[in-house]
Amino acid sequence: MSPSSTDTDKHPSAWKSWLPVSWSKELVPAADPNDAPSTRWNISAPPRLLSLAPAAFLITASLGFIRSARASSLRYLAENAHRPPRTKQGWYFYQKTKNYRVLLAGIKGAAKDGARGFGVGATWVFVEHYWEKMGEVEYKWVAETAKSTNELAAGVTTSALVSVLYKLGWRTGLRTVGLGAIMGGTLQIGQSVSNAIRKVEEERKAEEAEKLAQKDSATQEKAVV
Repeated sequence: MSPSSTDTDKHPSAWKSWLPVSWSKELVPAADPNDAPSTRWNISAPPRLLSLAPAAFLITASLGFIRSARASSLRYLAENAHRPPRTKQGWYFYQKTKNYRVLLAGIKGAAKDGARGFGVGATWVFVEHYWEKMGEVEYKWVAETAKSTNELAAGVTTSALVSVLYKLGWRTGLRTVGLGAIMGGTLQIGQSVSNAIRKVEEERKAEEAEKLAQKDSATQEKAVV
């Protein structure tokens, strides 16, 4: 449920809470009282956007570099198989040119695949963000369902978008969506286990604090008596 236009009019910044990346302007007072205050822009983003998207970029960029560099090396060998160098100097320039082409192709492949990986990671985080926002609606069953299926929804939605953008066949698309569901479900299980462990730990600390408070209270009563 998105905020209504009436709520947006009453609270101009209400719609920004639904954006995955929001910004705000802040006036910073100058060190000298006679100087005018300066303006500072603050940008806030989901914490996972700063971890998941860069991690996806690094992984896909590394794979893209290796794949493109290997393909460029094989292509260069095939193009020059009929004219191998005959001299020592020729072999030097042959290897030098090959290394330059392989490096350039690897950088291009890393940039291309890394950008795709970053986009997939950012899409995952954005879908997860909006799904978690649905947990703030007034309907309890919708809120509980959204909070317990955010990772699964992000995996399925992201893989479905990738299948549509790359125009995959229905079999390949179904496998891609299935893989996204498996990844999202695995992360969802891990998140549920982590939340359960955290909850048990918080309850244990609360019980220990309560027992300690009761012990202190009994000690104080004995001291008064």
